[in-house]
Amino acid sequence: MAYPAGHLWLTFYSSKAGYTSTWLLVYALTLTLASTIFFYEIPLPNDRLTLTEVEFAAVDAEHPEDIPEDVWGKTTLPNDWRKEGNKEGNLWYRARMELNVPPNRLWAILIPTVKMNASAYLNGELLGDGGDFSDPVARNWMTPLLFSIPNGLLRPGENIIHIRVKSDPPGTGQLSALQLGTYDDLFAAYETHYFFRITSIQIITTILLIVGGLIAMFWFIRREDSYYGYFSLAVIAWGTHNFNIFIVDIPTSTRLWDWFAYITIGYYSFISVIFLHRFLGIYRPRIEIPLIALGLPTSFMLLFLNDEIFYAFILKVWYPAIFVVGLYVLIYTCVEAWRRHNTELQFLTATGSTTLLYAMHDMMVIYGYANWEDGYYIQYSAAILLTVFSIILLRRFAHSLNEIELLNQNLEKRVEEKRLKLEMNYHKLRQMENERVVAEERDRLTRDMHDGMGGNLVSTLAMIEAGQASMPDISAALKESLDDLRLMIDSMDMEEDDLSTLLGMFRMRISPKLNSSQTTLKWHVEDIPPIPSFGPREALHILRILQEVMSNILKHAQADTIYLSARQCRLKDGKPVVKIEVLDNGKGISKSHKEGHGLKNMRHRALDIGAILHINSGPSGTKVSLALPLIAN
Repeated sequence: MAYPAGHLWLTFYSSKAGYTSTWLLVYALTLTLASTIFFYEIPLPNDRLTLTEVEFAAVDAEHPEDIPEDVWGKTTLPNDWRKEGNKEGNLWYRARMELNVPPNRLWAILIPTVKMNASAYLNGELLGDGGDFSDPVARNWMTPLLFSIPNGLLRPGENIIHIRVKSDPPGTGQLSALQLGTYDDLFAAYETHYFFRITSIQIITTILLIVGGLIAMFWFIRREDSYYGYFSLAVIAWGTHNFNIFIVDIPTSTRLWDWFAYITIGYYSFISVIFLHRFLGIYRPRIEIPLIALGLPTSFMLLFLNDEIFYAFILKVWYPAIFVVGLYVLIYTCVEAWRRHNTELQFLTATGSTTLLYAMHDMMVIYGYANWEDGYYIQYSAAILLTVFSIILLRRFAHSLNEIELLNQNLEKRVEEKRLKLEMNYHKLRQMENERVVAEERDRLTRDMHDGMGGNLVSTLAMIEAGQASMPDISAALKESLDDLRLMIDSMDMEEDDLSTLLGMFRMRISPKLNSSQTTLKWHVEDIPPIPSFGPREALHILRILQEVMSNILKHAQADTIYLSARQCRLKDGKPVVKIEVLDNGKGISKSHKEGHGLKNMRHRALDIGAILHINSGPSGTKVSLALPLIAN
């Protein structure tokens, strides 16, 4: 059976030998590609003049004519002051050039590398300089310099070129071979070299700071992932250190600027250790605490050292310590990558190998074991690091989105299941509630019919069977039963909270009785607000109370006028109520009169619906007030 190529590759990669050989090959390819930078050479034109045999004079003169003739000695370019043992801060170079016929095109002088600043003279005339020669000295140690030669300045015979080089700190100056040629050809070489040495680093630095800021904002949103914060700090520290490469006119003294450049690269290394630990999800206080406890105080201690001790400490202690810290980061990443079989860590190991390779080259340049004209390379590894880590972040972000999407799908499914279940339970509860309400309403109607109309019918039937009832008595009893039935119907037809309508129906029902008894009803019902929890049960209780009041007035009070009012007001304690009042001008209730069954029922009904019933009686009539609360208890 033939297997697809992908299956064969996964089988091979899953084996120990396949995994090992694959990643060793990735390491080798990464380091091979990274090493190609060592073969970079400035693309100089073929028809140029290269001046290497020169004279030098260690004098602090401002102009070539100020230099005595007897101080000149011979040397060759490129020239490294450290190897020559020159401790001066200012050095002059002189080169002689013989021309049979001066060129008829614009020429120029190119200085590919100088440390720290330079100016150029031709036949005593200043061609230009790289900036200020006083403290702080212009920093052109990574910046190529190009000086154009005006037409007519080159002459037949001997031409003398003077180059002034200013070093800060003293004794660290460098000057590469001088290149002479046509301006157009040298300008093209200058632009290429400038882009490689300066512009590319400016681009990388800008990206570093932007990415550092974005990662910092991402960490601010997700503070639980602290490694984002440490990565942001490390990247910003690295980007800040790169200012030392392309800023020519520094805003501080050279000593303070050098201190800033040295500590930022140190902080980058220290923070990288903590970042690595958090990225791996581990804590190493025995490493992190001493690292910070020694690194931070030492970085500030450097401010107070004199120049000689300061630069000696940087070369002999600070740089080696930074290199050891970087080596620890690489080794630990590599060990964890192989132990965990983690692809992300393997790529970080490959990236770290490139960074360490460039760091080793730069250390060799610093200590004089590699060509200083090549410059420093470690800043280029930032582009590789950012690319790899950006891929890792995107991969993790995509993985997180997939997990969130899957969780959302599962959540939606579970929510839908719960919704259906709740809906079923709601229908069951609603059905049970309807059944309960129907049962309660049935019981209420049964009780009301039994107490009201049922009692009247039973009494009437008993009177008829006993032969004691006359037709008028039977007719009155049946009418009372019908009134009671109408009362119950009115309470059921009432709209919710509509007390005004309820009182209107009561007025319509009671008016025939009042008219037949020659009793006048004076009516005053104001706008009544909705009453909380007011339904058929409450309505029936109110109607029965009013029915009992009217019945008592017609039977006992001998009144000819009844006043009925309803309005909103407040009790003495400030509680809002709707007060229904019935007042008659009858003879009132005698003090010796014992409270009967009707009045007791009225009080019981008022209590049942949470209302307050007051009965005040005197010789001029009786007032019954019923206060219904507007705030639910």
